[in-house]
Amino acid sequence: RLRSAHQTSRMNFENRQAGRPVGGLVFANAHGEPLDLDNLRTRHFQPALKRAEIARPLRIYDLRHGFATAALEAGADVRTVADLMGHSSTRTTQDVYQHVSDERKREATEQIASRLIGGDGA
Repeated sequence: RLRSAHQTSRMNFENRQAGRPVGGLVFANAHGEPLDLDNLRTRHFQPALKRAEIARPLRIYDLRHGFATAALEAGADVRTVADLMGHSSTRTTQDVYQHVSDERKREATEQIASRLIGGDGA
């Protein structure tokens, strides 16, 4: 998707204000341009997985998804996570990343049980 000059200028300003790279890229080449995804995957990401002895298949997207999920489960507010993920709306963050873990479900049921019966939920 092409950005207008105004959108690019605004994005650069917001990135500078937030202390992020001006282009907003996590992975950039020496010229500040986006890395080629295939190049990033084959020359950097897969070798890093191998060095870390991670045998299961893992995509770059899985890191992004894991970050967002972990941040939300750690109690980060949705707006902050949405900003970090580059989402223009919290709706995307909520719809895609805020699935409920088994641990969060257990904690919620224990809290509900405690309020309903005044016990520890066991």
